[in-house]
Amino acid sequence: MRLRRTERPKLPMAGAPWRWALAGALVGGLLCLLVFFPARWVVDAVALASGQRVLLQGARGSIWNGSAVLVLAGGAGSRDAQALPGRLSWRLQMGWNTGVPNQGSQNRGWGIGALIEHACCQKPGLQLVWRPFQQVFQLSGLEWQLPAQVLVGLGTPWNTLSLEGRMQLTSSFLQWSQNLEAASMRGSLEMKALSLSSRLSTLRPLGSYRLVLDAQGAQSGSGLGFELGTLQGALRLSGKGQQLAGHWRFRGQAQAEPGQDAALANILNLIGNRGGDIAWSIVRPQLP
Repeated sequence: MRLRRTERPKLPMAGAPWRWALAGALVGGLLCLLVFFPARWVVDAVALASGQRVLLQGARGSIWNGSAVLVLAGGAGSRDAQALPGRLSWRLQMGWNTGVPNQGSQNRGWGIGALIEHACCQKPGLQLVWRPFQQVFQLSGLEWQLPAQVLVGLGTPWNTLSLEGRMQLTSSFLQWSQNLEAASMRGSLEMKALSLSSRLSTLRPLGSYRLVLDAQGAQSGSGLGFELGTLQGALRLSGKGQQLAGHWRFRGQAQAEPGQDAALANILNLIGNRGGDIAWSIVRPQLP
């Protein structure tokens, strides 16, 4: 007759409580670090993504809820920079289907959203969403009201033109991929430049203009299209452009209204007749 061996109960390892305590401390410390990530991390990310053309200075708060002064610059090493008055503030949120309502499948998936407003230029409602799994960015609720003087910060040719006036940027929805492929773009963006004037001309204002970027055609493989037109003014600008396979092409025309050629000569000379992918044709009055 075989005797059954009595199994001894397994005792917890003496070091287990310490390991659990250490793991809990590490997780708690990581969560605290995530909550209090400094706003400086946003500053560095924006500067890197924009090639040093969009900068955030004087950052306050955390990566989740912070503010900074928005500055436009001409890129790395540029001495031109122009800050917008007031401060830009943001509030981050994460979740499933975070983003623009009423966009169907384009709004599905996990994302990180930033609710953005600016004291002088943007009312609450602007949202920028990054969807890392789809590798796309989505923008909605854009209603920027900017002084045209901020373009000076972008360097040449804006610092030469030294424009004054108002700019309006609006978009209900715009999507683009991380590699900026035209085929992935959806939505539209409208920019109006109103009552523009320049130090190169004594004529004030030069006029008002409208540029529309339309990414709806990208779904059919026709690329990204944009169109420039004149709303009013003595300097008449018009043109159409397209991006196909990462290549930009634009054909534009510039001319002065009858009797304003002398006042607009400097600006027309700066634009100049040129060819290539970005082509301008200058219409000048015929000599008698």
